[in-house]
Amino acid sequence: IAMNGQAPSPVVPYLENFESYNVAATPANWNVTTNGFGNGNVSYGVNTTNGLNGTKSFRMFTPAVTLQQDPVYLIAKLPALDYQAGFLKVSFYSKFTSTGTGTNTRVILQVGYVLNNEFVQIGENVPTSSSYGTEHVYSFNATSVPSNARIAFRQVSLSGANYPGTWDIDNVNVTFDTKTPTNLTASNITNTSAYLSWDIQGNYSNFEVEYADNSNFTSATN
Repeated sequence: IAMNGQAPSPVVPYLENFESYNVAATPANWNVTTNGFGNGNVSYGVNTTNGLNGTKSFRMFTPAVTLQQDPVYLIAKLPALDYQAGFLKVSFYSKFTSTGTGTNTRVILQVGYVLNNEFVQIGENVPTSSSYGTEHVYSFNATSVPSNARIAFRQVSLSGANYPGTWDIDNVNVTFDTKTPTNLTASNITNTSAYLSWDIQGNYSNFEVEYADNSNFTSATN
């Protein structure tokens, strides 16, 4: 028997590489909010030359912020797709640029979700790098994410950021965060039925079970 945890949402995986948009555009069904217009210049939108391998990206810019000022943020919410964020993971590439040195930790990028205009961070801040490097993956599984929350990125210029900062994001991919159960056992086995039990971490409620009459699963059935 082979099996994988399967999220109950019927969502098709979501991929955005920004290639179909003009410069400064906001991707379809994305929503961006900020507190920066009153506290300092901010900007966001598709950039045409700074994406992965020189392609397009989604760029966010926040200003320098003194110690006396409140942090300035941009929140980019992904589309309100027909999925439950608590069963998903988001992967992407990112890079950071700034006019200053030694200030990277003061202009940060976070991953999380938004509900009722409140951003909740998931995991650690995105690692700061001046090149795209490796793909980042953030899982929303095993967290108490409300079913109507939207996955989001938040860029923040913290108080004391001496220089403005720019984050570029590319190849945003939202997929199911499936898990393979452990301690799978079968009991009360007959010619037509069996009782199965297993352990799994997370909030899964639906599972895909594959069975066959041979150990190689050459004629497996879901």
